[in-house]
Amino acid sequence: MYAKFLLLFTALFCAFILKAQRLQLSLNNHTQQYESRFLTTHHQVWDSVQVDFISPQQPVKKIGFYINYTDSANHHFLNLTNMDDKLILELGKLDHSIIRQAEHIIHKTNILPNNSYSLSIYRAPWVDIEHWLSWKIKLTDITSGVELFKTSLGNSMPFFGFGDIGFYTDNSNVNVSHFQLTGAGKDTKSLKPALYFADGMMLPRNKKFTVWGTAAKGEKVSVKFASKTVNTVADSHGQWKVELPPAKAGIDYEMVISTDEESIRLSDIAVGELWLASGQSNMEMRAWQSDVANYVVPKNTQSDIRFYMQQQWPSAEPIDVTAGKWLKGNDAGIMGSSAAALSFAIHLKEKLNVPIGIIQSTWGGTAIESWISRESLQALPEAMPLLRRYQDYNASLKDRTPPDLDWPLVWDIPGQSHAASYLYNGMLFPYRHLPISGVLWYQGESNTHRASQYRAFFRAFIQDIRKLWNVKRLPFIAVQLAGYDGRQSGNEVPEAWPNLRDIQRQVLTADADAALVNAFDLGDSLDIHPYRKWELGKRFAQAALHLKYDSRDVSYSGPSVKKVAFHGNTATVYYHKGTADFDESIPDYCGFEVAGEDKIFKSAKATLTTDGAIKLIASDSVSIVAVRYGWENYPVVSKLINKQGLAAVPFRTDDWLIQDQFPY
Repeated sequence: MYAKFLLLFTALFCAFILKAQRLQLSLNNHTQQYESRFLTTHHQVWDSVQVDFISPQQPVKKIGFYINYTDSANHHFLNLTNMDDKLILELGKLDHSIIRQAEHIIHKTNILPNNSYSLSIYRAPWVDIEHWLSWKIKLTDITSGVELFKTSLGNSMPFFGFGDIGFYTDNSNVNVSHFQLTGAGKDTKSLKPALYFADGMMLPRNKKFTVWGTAAKGEKVSVKFASKTVNTVADSHGQWKVELPPAKAGIDYEMVISTDEESIRLSDIAVGELWLASGQSNMEMRAWQSDVANYVVPKNTQSDIRFYMQQQWPSAEPIDVTAGKWLKGNDAGIMGSSAAALSFAIHLKEKLNVPIGIIQSTWGGTAIESWISRESLQALPEAMPLLRRYQDYNASLKDRTPPDLDWPLVWDIPGQSHAASYLYNGMLFPYRHLPISGVLWYQGESNTHRASQYRAFFRAFIQDIRKLWNVKRLPFIAVQLAGYDGRQSGNEVPEAWPNLRDIQRQVLTADADAALVNAFDLGDSLDIHPYRKWELGKRFAQAALHLKYDSRDVSYSGPSVKKVAFHGNTATVYYHKGTADFDESIPDYCGFEVAGEDKIFKSAKATLTTDGAIKLIASDSVSIVAVRYGWENYPVVSKLINKQGLAAVPFRTDDWLIQDQFPY
């Protein structure tokens, strides 16, 4: 069961103050006093928080953090409970006075009397061999220097990195000796540019671009870049933004943002090609986890490759917070960036010889509806059931009657990363003011169990992206799912993966400003996260060169079907020009299936014609009405490639119904 809801306590009183404050809570109908300290509103975005404390003679039963605090009935928490010889870690959210528990972890240790401890939450290192989750919590015994536990945690509801945070305990005699919150960005009083604008950033070349941030309302703000200065005034909400003229590709630029009272100097700025890389775990998969590690040595990688690592942050409403960090190509941490996107950047820079920047906005295990705007989903009949469930579940939470659901319906519950539009709001919307050259997209695994929706959702997503950036012909490059048997994803339908692949093919080939990168031959039958990301990134770059940079002679696609002609018990498959330069050394053109009106598919004999097409002959003289190629989860039979070593794109000509595993 994912995220069981338990009605555990009701918060009766709490106030935002920076001194100790009594907090009265009801726990299983027993009122208890909590000491709440150092609730802070100083930093909206933070990287770490640490509390050092001395436990008193009297036992401490509960201690922890309020996180992302809104009010006494709506906040997140990280709670440690002493119980016998165990210390229980609970991570959850108080939502309309209902506890939604995300984690319940038992550690074999205790908080002992008269002892010193340090409790901290911090971002995981970019290269983290311990776990793939993005945050850590650690408890250390300061007296002995022993690390009592360290746990990796996700940010699904979300919990960490943004909003107000405070420390609390059930024992007022706990002595807090140190409380430190490390904020992101420059430590200035009121002038705060968006976190994207930082040392080592990448800006788009040859395009006007916007710089934005906050300051005291009515304050004059000046932005100087490349010998040009633009002035503005912060509005009544303290928001400001300016548009700067285009700059040429290069490195070592500086930017100065100033008011009458404060000045921020940003250095080591690169200007070049800026791309968005987004999707689920195969786009998030780190370079060090893949074969990219065999090709890349960070100290030898160009410093003018830059990655902006967007924090994983779902949101019910669109926000403007760009809560990320910059990595340079020669930083050791670059091996924690997207393997596919890093390979793309390296290969693209080889050809263009300009700085390459990537905004990485990824989240493993997420479905496409999380990345689509609410407005677009509301226009889709296919999205109505999930939107109705979202509304019903939200009403249930407000009525304090939380729904008790299994996967996949639990994904429609408000307040977490799988909910419709939450990742669009928190991880795409903030970047709409930055001109990008195009989008790299690798997603679909989490929609294979209900692929019938994907055609409408995928089209809506591509339209959303172009509307958000206000570029009608924004290049969009997506991966056709890699070969994989489907079982690790919880999908036992043999046709589910090929069905979603064909939907991806149809949507992308019908779009003149989109490209499909075939990864059918780059997969792993036993691992949903295939290792071969270097070649995938190369194919991304080849597609970008072809689609965006007018290098029409660059091959990026294997044989891609153009049309199929039917003639009784034969059919002829014609391919798009430039893709079907077949490797004639292949002994058999296997992987083709044909069917008659009975809809029963059988293997067909395939031969190469003199004009580069493939002729199919039905084995039982049936009159062929449908052809499929590569209709398998993993390419056991389907091995067709061209002379460039690029695999043929799986397809089908029929539109016969394939039932979803989980009707949604």
